[in-house]
Amino acid sequence: MGIEFSVSNYLHDLYISRLSSHPLYIFLSLFIALFCVIGIAEVLIYIFFRRGKEFYKRKRDADLKERIITMLANILVFNDHDDPKVVVSHFLPRFSRLPLYRKSIRKILVAELSNNHANFSGRSAEVLTELYLQLNLDKRARKNLNSRQWDKQIEAIRELTEMSIKDECDKVLKFTDAKHPQLRIEAQIAFVKLCADNPFRFLDTVKEPILDWHQLILFEVITKAETMARPRFAYWLNSANDSVVSFCLKFVEYYQQFDALPNLIYLLNHYNLKIRGAAIEILGRMEAEMAESHLVAVYPHQPQKIKEKILNTLGLIASGGCLSFLTSQAKSKEFPLRLAALRAIKAHRKDGREMLDTLYNEGVLQDRAIIKHILDGRIKA
Repeated sequence: MGIEFSVSNYLHDLYISRLSSHPLYIFLSLFIALFCVIGIAEVLIYIFFRRGKEFYKRKRDADLKERIITMLANILVFNDHDDPKVVVSHFLPRFSRLPLYRKSIRKILVAELSNNHANFSGRSAEVLTELYLQLNLDKRARKNLNSRQWDKQIEAIRELTEMSIKDECDKVLKFTDAKHPQLRIEAQIAFVKLCADNPFRFLDTVKEPILDWHQLILFEVITKAETMARPRFAYWLNSANDSVVSFCLKFVEYYQQFDALPNLIYLLNHYNLKIRGAAIEILGRMEAEMAESHLVAVYPHQPQKIKEKILNTLGLIASGGCLSFLTSQAKSKEFPLRLAALRAIKAHRKDGREMLDTLYNEGVLQDRAIIKHILDGRIKA
């Protein structure tokens, strides 16, 4: 008590009794010190109440999240009727009592619906979609599709895709050629998933490039989809968008669409060397014997890297019809071409081995060393 009394007396004497007698600089210093103390006290009080409020919200939302998880588990195991609308109508009053006007609660419910929808299929997935629609949870996502903020558009596209809302395909389509790369890939993934009857329609109109990492993502999505309609990818091999051509080449090879071989041969004259080279490599991996004469015909006018690819492809096809051409290239002045031709000859097995023996006997010392290297079974030529 004595200490408190002396402190209060000191402050009273300092700020009230003798305030007017202090010099100006002390007067200002005292008020600055008092202002700082009051400011720190206000900040501490604000932090205390803010954290208390956040703790209360987290506790409240955690309790509601457990309730939502339980309610969703109940609706998924409910088997009294096969019609999803009837099942949802039975549980709808309980879900309607949730405080969905709160952003945090709506976010929790949508997240749980999406997670469950991703893990279930068939009737269970249909029930979750019907519940999502009857609770009008889709309205915010549909509204955000028209937002000017790309992050909100992406969030809306993801949500609608995860809940299989297929009536927004046309709106999603316009974003498949968006300038923003992240929005563009999200829209392309969504369109492929939602528009299962014609999932590649966006390739008809897309002008922006399908970036390499976009192609990898889309390739994984498409190849893992079991019910998706696969078109003739040769249709887009004449696209003016080089990235579309590159993208479709991957699927021509993956699905072994041999009806696209004439289109691949046409690409041997494509101005883009990357596409030209990819077409040549795919012809080899598909062992397209019909392409051999075309490969030989375009060979003289190609840069060295493309010539190497042609020689490698002739080795993969290995029909025997181009052995004489390969033999002539085995005498090329360019070492990479000479080596590629010799490897292609070796790929012809018995006929190739006989040809290499002949070249060995006729060759100079350096050529013999190369052929000996090629024929060494311990070395992967």
